[in-house]
Amino acid sequence: MKLLSAFFFSVLCLQGIAQNVGIGTTTPAAVNKLHVHNPGLDVSIGITNGITSDALLSGTRLRALGSDFFITNQEATGRIGIDAGGSERLSITPNGKVGIGTKLPLTRLHVTDSLSDVQLRVESPLAGSEASVFLLAGDNPFSNLRITKYAPGASGTFLGISKDNLSAISTGGNAGTLILATGDGVSPLVFGAGTGERMRITAGGKIGMGTTTPSFQNNLHVHNSDFASGIDVSIGISNSITTDANGRGARFRMNAANLDISNNELTGKMSFSTGFNQRLVITQSGNIGINNINPAYPLDIASSASIALYISQNGSGPAIKSVSLAGSPGIGLELENGAIKVSGVNRTAFQHLATGLNTVNNETALPTNVANSFNDMVFATAVWEGVYVNAPLGVYFQGGVWRIFRQDLQPMPLNAKFNVLVIKQ
Repeated sequence: MKLLSAFFFSVLCLQGIAQNVGIGTTTPAAVNKLHVHNPGLDVSIGITNGITSDALLSGTRLRALGSDFFITNQEATGRIGIDAGGSERLSITPNGKVGIGTKLPLTRLHVTDSLSDVQLRVESPLAGSEASVFLLAGDNPFSNLRITKYAPGASGTFLGISKDNLSAISTGGNAGTLILATGDGVSPLVFGAGTGERMRITAGGKIGMGTTTPSFQNNLHVHNSDFASGIDVSIGISNSITTDANGRGARFRMNAANLDISNNELTGKMSFSTGFNQRLVITQSGNIGINNINPAYPLDIASSASIALYISQNGSGPAIKSVSLAGSPGIGLELENGAIKVSGVNRTAFQHLATGLNTVNNETALPTNVANSFNDMVFATAVWEGVYVNAPLGVYFQGGVWRIFRQDLQPMPLNAKFNVLVIKQ
């Protein structure tokens, strides 16, 4: 009985007056209500309340010296700290903020590392699974922002895109506007793909694709470094009248060639410009103007040059030249090194055959599909082939029909042929 009492006395010591409990010690510290000590191993557990002589502790402390591990509750700060390797690794403040690598967390979860880069890793090792960071504001589960990585082999689609190895940033149906922005007012927002930058948005709102320095003249600058020139695409749509010669609409500009293709929102015209001047205009009705911004005809050409229209074969063959200027009398049309040929059912140059159906007395009537107006200019010559009319010829218009007649008043022979040219006025 004495041995048993001595054993309990050596293991458990109660100071009745102070009501302190010692385990493994005959002198439990006065500052600890419970003092647990193991002298055989370099391991001890101390739970204290109040001021201690240990500079690291003023509160509750669980300590394992062999592994250099501490769990402390400091009375002065109210903070819970977990130490490993001689440094505090995790801290929990009285207001519920958790710090990893910092004793003074500024947010609910504050992660920092003064010696290396910081990574927050969310991992799902299962095949075909997903890993997500889910942010929710308010009590509506659809007011969320989610960053999700789908694993290779994931089934299903997201917004019509296969989830197989998909990376996505999405919001819930009640999450409001999604903004991607830089907050300093100076830095650009950059998008990369493959091995390099593909698009950036500057602080001034200029968008560059294929360039890190989008032109200040254009809201959207698209550049391809594989070619000698780039392409600037400028969208200039406003709600007020503009003094820009190109008007409101869409404009495509190639700087190296100084070429503009624009669509005027006010007039509906499309224009092609070089040297900052409109060279070709297409209206909503389909009229085409060359050096004429208001074409009134299907092809309306205005030019200050001596030759307004020149059509040639390979640059050296037969050509048609229009050399008459508005208000300047002279040659209106010149054919160079070639011939005029007309074709089709209603051609204005054709061969007429005198038959029993169209010939009476000394005249033969021309078909009315082309020559049918008093204002027409009609020219006719006899064809030296077969039946030849060796007599002076004339033409006249009567009753809606043009006729060729023999001026000697002799009968017009059947099967006589005539070459006819009709010029419409």
